[in-house]
Amino acid sequence: MKRNTSIAALLAAATIATTGGFAYAGQDGKRAGDRYDELLTSKITLQHAIASAQLQHPDGRVIKAELEQGKDAPYYEVDVVTPDKSVVEVRVDATDGKVIASDVQNRDARKDRQERKDAKERKDARERS
Repeated sequence: MKRNTSIAALLAAATIATTGGFAYAGQDGKRAGDRYDELLTSKITLQHAIASAQLQHPDGRVIKAELEQGKDAPYYEVDVVTPDKSVVEVRVDATDGKVIASDVQNRDARKDRQERKDAKERKDARERS
């Protein structure tokens, strides 16, 4: 009798874990699909966005570049380190390759921005659960 109860509990736990895994995988698939949509709507490549940022700061070195979704349209965010060791965040329009904005970031601003981004991701993850 105890063995039957253990087997039933094990099957129930496996079912719950599997169902949760499928639900989580479905959400990730949706997010990945959204990212693919962003890539498809962007008219320029990541390399082109990096080249546009380097034209703005020819003595700098690109340390990070990624595609972001703005309120209206996707844009590339390119971080460039200048010779004076400041980091410049260059936003490049993903539809036409024009530089939208160029802001010097200090360490505190970058840290604050990363913390806000992490908090938003945690909130989104909780909402999906």
